[in-house]
Amino acid sequence: MIWNAWVGASGKNGMRRDWLIRSQATGHVFARATSTWVMMNEKTRRLSKMPEEVRAEISPWFIEKLAIHEDVSEKISKLDSNAKYVNSNLKPKRSDLVMNQHVNNVKYVRWMLETIPDQFLESHQLSGIILEYRRECGSSNIVQSLCEPDEDGILNSGLKQI
Repeated sequence: MIWNAWVGASGKNGMRRDWLIRSQATGHVFARATSTWVMMNEKTRRLSKMPEEVRAEISPWFIEKLAIHEDVSEKISKLDSNAKYVNSNLKPKRSDLVMNQHVNNVKYVRWMLETIPDQFLESHQLSGIILEYRRECGSSNIVQSLCEPDEDGILNSGLKQI
């Protein structure tokens, strides 16, 4: 197995990390992933512009190659409490928090998967996931996981703070 990972710019203030996992023998790609992230001021908990000197220091390491080529960025629709499947009163545990004191991204995926009915998970295979973080979630927040089948039988899942 060969794991490749690299960083690149994403807009003015964001950065992106891409991953490619493939067979060393055949070159067959097993998985592709990408993440986009921004800086946050730890005191105000608001997004922060990356200082020019920091960007200048790291930009020589940027590789402008995408692991996943998206023709159109898919907008994730918001679900409400009327969704078909709802899992309420989810509370993060201390072990769910990262050093910035917000919930680890893996926990969001677990909450979403736990809301999808077992019969759906047993008859379908997850082939892709798009996560969009709209708000920080900390230890005192209560979260609700929502899941709604679309017209093609594909499940749309989301989380919101309540």
